[in-house]
Amino acid sequence: MNRSRTPGLATIFIGATFAVSLLVAYVASGWLAQGSIVEGWAGSVLIDAPNEVDAGRAITVVVTSTAQDGTQVQLGVFAPLDSALLTATQTQGVATFVIGEETTRHSGLYRFVAQIGRGISDVHEIHVSPLDPVHPVVPLVGPRTIIADGVDISMTVVTPMDRYGNPVADDTSVDIEIVRPTGQSAVVAELVARALVAVVIEATTETGRVTVSASSGTADGPSNVVDQVAGVPSGFAVVVDERDTLADGFALRSVQTSELRDEFGNLLPDGVSAVFVVQDSNGQSFLQAVVQGGIARTMIEAPNLPGTVAVTARVSGVESSTTTIDFGPAVASLAAIKNAAIDDQVIVAVGPVVSNRGGYVPDGTTVVIRDRSSGDVLAESALRSGFAEIVLDAVDALEIDVEVLGARIAIDEP
Repeated sequence: MNRSRTPGLATIFIGATFAVSLLVAYVASGWLAQGSIVEGWAGSVLIDAPNEVDAGRAITVVVTSTAQDGTQVQLGVFAPLDSALLTATQTQGVATFVIGEETTRHSGLYRFVAQIGRGISDVHEIHVSPLDPVHPVVPLVGPRTIIADGVDISMTVVTPMDRYGNPVADDTSVDIEIVRPTGQSAVVAELVARALVAVVIEATTETGRVTVSASSGTADGPSNVVDQVAGVPSGFAVVVDERDTLADGFALRSVQTSELRDEFGNLLPDGVSAVFVVQDSNGQSFLQAVVQGGIARTMIEAPNLPGTVAVTARVSGVESSTTTIDFGPAVASLAAIKNAAIDDQVIVAVGPVVSNRGGYVPDGTTVVIRDRSSGDVLAESALRSGFAEIVLDAVDALEIDVEVLGARIAIDEP
């Protein structure tokens, strides 16, 4: 028996109803080896073969006719993945074809059509059935994270395969075991339909990991997981460190939420985004944070002027109540003098500037010189070790005020 591949055959042959017309077209177009077919013979051609076999089993196809011995018989094989044209010589009215295991390992519907001269057989169909499931039976899950609110859902899908990679037959039983965060276990038995089993996983109200595994017959496989996490937080507050709250424009103040728990008491997972909204005399600002250990934390810088700062937090669309921080004066004492004019310029010596914490105010603190009558800023400088020197035009230094962190003193002519 000779075997030749015709890759285009599978695309041309669409359905069993076209098999006869296809092979007639082959004869008319000269695709079949006409020299080896009895010219003018148009008798009955019969195919004898099983109707169903297991995947990976060889199929014997017997073609019978009344054509003379030595006649070439052609068999068109239309498999699920490819097609082929086989040739054999008839002996004593019979031509035998063997379809090998390498072809029949793919489950599905196989169609066969035989031709001798102008005689064409009916289409014979053989269903190749998949074998029993083998390891591994893998449960695919998604989404991998759901809310522990008793409402959210995920899904697991399982497609058991035989040893050739064919999906097992419909109605094959599959057991799916679901283990909850509490350790409670349940097994759901489902039948394969259209190559798969799908099971909905409903959330409970406990946070933790849901483990999903699957088995079919003697075959099993690895487990997969779905994480149940807390949803939106219920009411929460902002907690601040109110110790030593001086408006020095320098110190950082710790701000955090209270524990963030959902309505079922579950702690929010790490990584959830949070935003702190800070309102002070300079306007509104936003500080980004993430939840760690069930709490969102950040630091705010003390303002430059005494006053009240309001802080709220927003987590998953829920806003806390507002917490206020009262910042008191940071300067305990402020000294400044004007030195004598030199070339129409005046040197304003500022310092020492002492903090209410003791010692000088932090280096880099801004000192501002203002015109007393208009309030305009004439000059600015930064304190170093509690002191600063600022040079002004003499005409601008007649009546000035010196400001540091909201503390102000007036300086007149020396």
